[in-house]
Amino acid sequence: MSDSSLTTALKAKAVCLGFDLAGVCPAVPPSSLERFREWLAAGYAGEMTYLTDRAEVYADPNGVLDGVRSILMLGLAYRTVEPQAAKAGQGRVSRYAWGTDYHEIVRHKLRALAEFHRRLAPRASVRGVVTEVWVPEIANHVPHLRIRWDPNQVKITVPEVIRRLREGDPSIEVVPGSRDQLVVGVWMLEPGEDRIVARRIREILRSAA
Repeated sequence: MSDSSLTTALKAKAVCLGFDLAGVCPAVPPSSLERFREWLAAGYAGEMTYLTDRAEVYADPNGVLDGVRSILMLGLAYRTVEPQAAKAGQGRVSRYAWGTDYHEIVRHKLRALAEFHRRLAPRASVRGVVTEVWVPEIANHVPHLRIRWDPNQVKITVPEVIRRLREGDPSIEVVPGSRDQLVVGVWMLEPGEDRIVARRIREILRSAA
C-alpha cells in the first residue's frame, strides 16, 4: 500500500470511529517550539506540570517512538447542548466532564485505529504504550502512574518489567500484584528520583519494542 493510500484509509477510518478531525503531518520538531518554551517559562502551564516534564519529548517526536516518520493528528469535539444557566449557589461543570471519562473514550478509539493501521501495514510501528495518572481511594490522595502497553508492539510482560526494575541499578520497586498494567507510586520519592524511574522504565519498554 502506498503512503498516500494508507493516509487516506487511516483518515477515513478515524472519521468512522467518531473523530471529528483527522490529518497527517511529518514527524519533525514543531515550528512553534520556541513559543511553547516561552509559554512554559512564563508559568502559564500552572499545575499542569506534565507539560514541563515532557517538554523535551514535545521537541522531538523520536522521544515518543523511535524512527517515527509521520504523526496522525486527531480531534474529538465534546461540545453538546448548551448548558443551562447556573442558579444561585450552583457551579458549572465543563462539558468534557459531563459523561464518561473522555480519556477512556479516546483511548478505546485509538486502540481500534492502531489495530486497523497494523492490519494495513504490518511492518509499521504504532505507539503502543498508554499512561494514566490515577489516585487510589485508599492512598491518602497520593497519585500513582498506571502504564499499559500493547503486547503485540512491546513484547514484555508486566512481571518481567517488575523483575528487571528490581534487579537493576538502582533497584526500583513498584506496586506489586497487577499482571496487565504497571503501577508506579510516588510516595517517598526524593526530588529527581522520578526521572530515574521514568528513564529505567523507558529503557526496558524500548528494548522490548
